[in-house]
Order: sequence, then C-alpha cells, then structure tokens
Amino acid sequence: MHKRWLLLAVAVTVPCFASPRANWTGPYRPCAHKSELLKNGHMEIGVRIETTDTTSTEEIRRALRFWSKVLDISVYEEPSDDCAIAFVDATPEILAKENDVARAQFTDWTNFQGWIAFDPHISAYMGADEIFATAVHELGHIFGLVHSANPSSVMYYLDVDADAELDQSDVHALAERHAMRATAAVIPLLYTSLISDRRTTR
Repeated sequence: MHKRWLLLAVAVTVPCFASPRANWTGPYRPCAHKSELLKNGHMEIGVRIETTDTTSTEEIRRALRFWSKVLDISVYEEPSDDCAIAFVDATPEILAKENDVARAQFTDWTNFQGWIAFDPHISAYMGADEIFATAVHELGHIFGLVHSANPSSVMYYLDVDADAELDQSDVHALAERHAMRATAAVIPLLYTSLISDRRTTR
C-alpha cells in the first residue's frame, strides 16, 4: 500500500495567557454556520463539497455517512455559504509539507472558517479506502480530535490505513464535546462495516 503522511501539526493545549494558534487560510468562501460544530447537542451539518477529484468527492460522502453513525448529527449537502463545513481543493501552500495529502482547520484555533482541503490529485496515488480513511481523519479534527500516537487509530499522526478505527481515547474525547449515537464498543465494528460500504450519491 502506498503510504502518504497526513498533516503533522498537532493541536496543543494553549495556556490561558497565550494567544490561540491560527488556522491556515486560503482563497475560499467561509461557512456561515461553522458555529454549529461547537454544539454539544444535536448538530445540523451542511456540507459544501467543492473538491474536483471525483473519487475524493465520493469518499468524503462515505466519511460523512460514517460520522453520522457516530455523532448525533444530521448531514446534508449545502452548495451555498450556508454550510458548516466546506471541502475544497488545497493549494500548494496549504499542503506545504512534501507528504501532506489533506488538511483540516481546528475549531479551537483563530480564523476558523470550516474548511477541509484535499490534494486535488489524491486519487492518483491513493485508493478509495485510503481516501475514505483520510476524510474520516480530517473530519475528526473538525469535530475536535487531535492526533493520536496509536497506529491503529484513524487519528494516528503519521498515516491512516483503511482498517484503522476510532479507539477508546478518540471516543472519550468526542464524548466530552459532542452528543454520541454509538457507544465505544460499537464504533470499531461500525467502522469496519462502513469500509465496505460502497453506496454513493451521484
């Protein structure tokens, strides 16, 4: 399997006297309802998908279906600025490191606009299941997860295999921020079942 690194920047706890870290920026329209991602109850998540890679678009939709089984969210596609999340094509400046393939903004950092950027050429070197796992990983950041040192976690900081899962630490961190649909015991099985979920919205 061809390996690519994901974003290596790890969110850190910022002391109260320090200013928060700043998110990357780009030539994209912000999402007007990005504050929906800060709710700890049910969330209505409008998603604008502007990625030009067709495989990425389908795997992003599959990743959104995965997260709708984990968190208490309703997800719908929203082509306008009335979105909470926007998937966009990354510029070379956004994917500054040689092996970066995707990058999400962090809700806790300044200048949060709801963006997740994907390499527009990602399907040339990654398979569909790897792109799916990458989309799950980047959405994990949007939902408040930081990188994991556990290689079997989908939030692992170096790369993501298609058979990764949300581990106990991921689940506990999610439960502190958001309402959950699935229990910790269900999520790994749920993830495995959705790896083979090939339904698409065309």
